[in-house]
Amino acid sequence: MIELTPQYITNFSKPQRFVRAMELKGLAPLILLETFVTSGRTIQANNRGGFDEARERLTEESIGALFWFAGVKVFNRINDFWLSKLLGIKNTNFDAHGDGVRKPLKNYLKWAKDAGQNLSKSKIAAFKATKIGLSILLANGLVGFVVPKLNQAITRAYHKDDKKFNPQVDFNKFRTMGHNPDFGMQQFMKNVSFTGAADVALNVAHKFENETIYQLLSTDVGISGGRTISARNNHERVEILWRDGSSIFFYMFCMPLVNKGLNMLQQGLPSRLNPVGARQATDYMKYVMGDKLFTPEEFETKMLGKQDVTSQMAKVKPGFKDGAIELDKFLEILRKEFTPEEYSKYADLAKRMSKLQPQIEGVSVLAQSQAEAIFKGGALNVPEFWDNVFTVAKGVEKETKVINGVRTQVITPNHKNPFKYVSQKDLDGTIEKIRNYTKGILKKANGANITPELLEKAYKNNMFKNSMNWGIGFAISAAFLSTIIPKIQYWITKKTTGSNTFPGTTDYSKKD
Repeated sequence: MIELTPQYITNFSKPQRFVRAMELKGLAPLILLETFVTSGRTIQANNRGGFDEARERLTEESIGALFWFAGVKVFNRINDFWLSKLLGIKNTNFDAHGDGVRKPLKNYLKWAKDAGQNLSKSKIAAFKATKIGLSILLANGLVGFVVPKLNQAITRAYHKDDKKFNPQVDFNKFRTMGHNPDFGMQQFMKNVSFTGAADVALNVAHKFENETIYQLLSTDVGISGGRTISARNNHERVEILWRDGSSIFFYMFCMPLVNKGLNMLQQGLPSRLNPVGARQATDYMKYVMGDKLFTPEEFETKMLGKQDVTSQMAKVKPGFKDGAIELDKFLEILRKEFTPEEYSKYADLAKRMSKLQPQIEGVSVLAQSQAEAIFKGGALNVPEFWDNVFTVAKGVEKETKVINGVRTQVITPNHKNPFKYVSQKDLDGTIEKIRNYTKGILKKANGANITPELLEKAYKNNMFKNSMNWGIGFAISAAFLSTIIPKIQYWITKKTTGSNTFPGTTDYSKKD
């Protein structure tokens, strides 16, 4: 058994983490991108509409960015608090989605039952769907409706003594949506049946609660709709529709598509191991090699193990359901189908592999991909290495507990947390990228011996290609979002009105 020092994302350099964050839509790259966007749009707004348009754009983009980054998450925490109190749910720190290997909801319901709480899947589905739905509506409502009206009011205030100023809207006719303060949320939660659609509700709620792309898209669509409705006239409405609608592609999809395209040209594969994963794999392979040099054939066997385990998997595959099998059942099949020597070897690996995920209601399980790795062997299929990779890739949860009278910080990797959902498919994809990275090293060796210097050269090449590919995508997105899209927006207004002025303060009534 290999002893490895546990690794966390903080063990890696800022450049490595920043490039990785571009792949994961992390906060730092988004803030940098939004800085370019806000600056570019404000400058162009000032060039066209002067102070009024520049101030409105700066206000709208800044507040919009703040809610885009964290609006849904902040409101989700607020709703988490009051809804859990309302429904009597004591602990809300759990995920409700799962797969064959991880079932956090089952673990949570068992924990709740042991703690004296009478909870059901339908009640959890109602709770999760309601709180994330309210969070999205609140974030979108504030930025889509409140901020535009606030912006317009500020502009009117600047011109309150200007008799020639055209406010562009009759606010006496504006009506808010009705609100009934006696509406009983708890009664609603009791009466609405989620039973038939509980799994769908839990799946959708989980995506919007935990996955960045769903949160950003939901905010994009909602804010764009709100801003369009809140526009002061049709010319401003057309500008908003174009600007916000076309921006979604460059915020969400441009960088990944550019990265995939460049990866295909460079290596024939759409994905590439990120710099953090490459650093982990490189350092681990150096550790395994020690002072020895390996021929390409020796290196491949040492790191990747057997390439074909079809015959071994055929013996155990019937026992798998939904990509998973109970550990005891797997060990039973091993004992029947393999020699004592093979059983001893495979059983030890299986027990260690099963610790990469939490037990399901007290029962240890094994993923099908883990069984394949057990039969393949090789240093890159060791569970202790996978544990480090998954910990860095999926993060940890830190919690302060009192142990033997001492306050202690307990760190639990998310992939081992019984109440957290980490997709086994995502984890398998990460390992597959490491294998492809290793095969790329063999290809670059071109028959020469594998040395630590060659491994380091491969890592630096990976870092360069990752930085370049994501950087090109970033530059294209920034250029369109900050400059090209606004210029087309202004061109549309000029073509339809005959003047290059700000629709928010310009009277086009004589031209309509």
